[in-house]
Parts: sequence; C-alpha cells; structure tokens
Amino acid sequence: MKPIPFEDLDENYDVVIAGAGPAGAATAGYMSNKLSVLLIDRNSFPRDKPCGGILKEDALEFLRGFDIPNDVFVEPKKLNLRYLDWDNYVEAKQNRYLLNVSRVKFDEWILSLIGEYVDYSDRTELIDVTGQNNYVSLAVEKNNLVKEINCRYLIGASGASSSIRKLVTKKVPTNSYIAIQEWVKNVDGIEDFLYIFDREITDFYSWIIPKGNLLLIGSAFSSKGGFGREKFELLKKKIETKIGVSGPIHKKEAALLIKPKSLDEICLGNHHVLLIGEEAGLISPTSAEGISFALKSGYNCARAINNMDNVLEAYKKSCAEIVENLENKLKKAELLFNPERRLELFKSGKLANGSL
Repeated sequence: MKPIPFEDLDENYDVVIAGAGPAGAATAGYMSNKLSVLLIDRNSFPRDKPCGGILKEDALEFLRGFDIPNDVFVEPKKLNLRYLDWDNYVEAKQNRYLLNVSRVKFDEWILSLIGEYVDYSDRTELIDVTGQNNYVSLAVEKNNLVKEINCRYLIGASGASSSIRKLVTKKVPTNSYIAIQEWVKNVDGIEDFLYIFDREITDFYSWIIPKGNLLLIGSAFSSKGGFGREKFELLKKKIETKIGVSGPIHKKEAALLIKPKSLDEICLGNHHVLLIGEEAGLISPTSAEGISFALKSGYNCARAINNMDNVLEAYKKSCAEIVENLENKLKKAELLFNPERRLELFKSGKLANGSL
C-alpha cells in the first residue's frame, strides 16, 4: 500500500475502506488493481490491539498457501485447548491445531500484502456518511482537518466500535463486552490455552494463553454490569489459588468486543455500504475469535466489488457459509455457558474429543 499525505488524498475513489485491521486489510489486499482504493484507519501503525492472538483452524484453512513469516509466531507455536470448569469442578483437554501469534506482527504482515495501488492514510477518522444510493459521500478528519471524499462503495471495518454501522444503519449489536487482559511472567511453563468457565467471574469466559516467557491472563465482562475491574481482580485471586499463577504485571490492556446473541445482529450492509468482520457482527460467540471471520468476509467483499455485478447481493450470498458457521457457534454457546448443560457435555466426552 502507498501512504498518502492527508492533503493529497483524491476527492473520488471507487472504494474507501474504513479500518485497517485484518478485515479491512484482507479486503484491500484482494481488491482489483483496476479500482482506485483508499484505506484509512484512526490509529497509527504498527498497532498492538488487545487480542488473544490465536489462529484457529478456519483462519489457517483460509491462509493455506501463504508463507507466514516466522516472526509472526510466538512460543509455544502450537497450542492445545484445556477447558477448566470451575462451576462444576471438572476439566477436559482437546488436541487442537491452534497457532499462537503476536497480534502486532500478524497485522503488520497482513498489511504488507496490500499492493501499491491502494492509497493509505493513518490517524484518519471517518466522521460522516451521506448518500448511499449511487455513490457515498464521506467526511474524513485528520489533525483537525476535514476532507470531503466521494466513493462508489464504502467498506466498514471498524471492529467492535461499529462506527460506520452507527452512521449508516443507526443500529448496533447490543451485547457488548469489555475484554481486560494482563501480562505476567510464565514462571510455571504453562503451554496450553486455558479456557475458564466461572459464573462468579463472568457469563462469558476467561483465558490464560502462554506467549513466550509471558502469560496473557484475560476475561470478558458485560459492558452493562460495570463491575469488570472488580471481577477481574477476583479472577486473578482464583488463578493464584487454583493454578499458582501470580507475579508482577508486565502490561495491562482492554478492548471492546461483541458477543452475538442471534443472527438478527448480523448486518452485512445496505445500498453501497458493506460491513465486514466484527463490524458486521461476525465474531465467535463462544471464544470471541474474529480473525477467521475478518479474513473470509474481507475476501468475499473484495470479490463482490471486483465483479461489480449486484455487489451487495453477491456479498451477502458469498457470506452464507460464514453465517451458517456463526449459527452453529450460537447453538454451541447455549450449551457451553449453561453450567448444567455444560456438565453433561463434559461427562459425554464431547468437549474432550472435539466433536461439539
């Protein structure tokens, strides 16, 4: 991609992509070089988004054939998944093919795949959207300067903030969570991804993920509760008591995320505005994993625009498999986050053998 000074941005583009995370970067990377494309992001890069940094099987299948640089990965590179059910005092282990990555390095690599024909402006925010029929008129801002840009298609990839979705549809997913994470020394050499159920902590889940010589300790709390910090401190006390993990804090971080409740919360766009990744509501309700959904929806979006034939309809049709996957995960979430039904799953062995 080609960094462009804000004052030199064109007044007209075929496509403007708002958000340069994996979803927006994938869209830009697959966009035809016959189109004029602008990629903007409110942050400066490289950025280190608070994230578990796990590439699950769906993401790995999509990335098959790409030569991912070694420095994207952290040790242990391959992770198994261990469920710890503190509600029912049981646990189960799955042998999974989960790859452990540095989120900042992963994002850098995805961005490096974008061709020079894509213009890029960081620290640039989309502040207004008008006219969604034959073209879209945008107002973008950087350093208190505002510029008007027209485009044929606007791609919303702003993640859980849903900033473009708010401007365009006035409706956003209501089930938002705050993820809180701390990094501590991995003194005991933990090598599994620990997935923790504890209703006293959260109605979602908590996690411990080894990252080299550090451990990533985190949990997701409903944004409506207002007790996230208190619950996180309780989580740390329980982890110290039950697992023996404690120590000086290397880093603290937090981020907003969406936990879909139903397929009604998915919005892939309208008219000449297309939404991708978490902004569209495409994120796992069981793990908050969003990279696989981001990559796939970004690819589908680019392919639909490149063909320029019934773009929105083509994009929605191409996302049918993604939506079906999300529907299956919603059904799984109903089982996982109900302590009684989850205990039945543990006893049946379905969690351990990965058949669920």
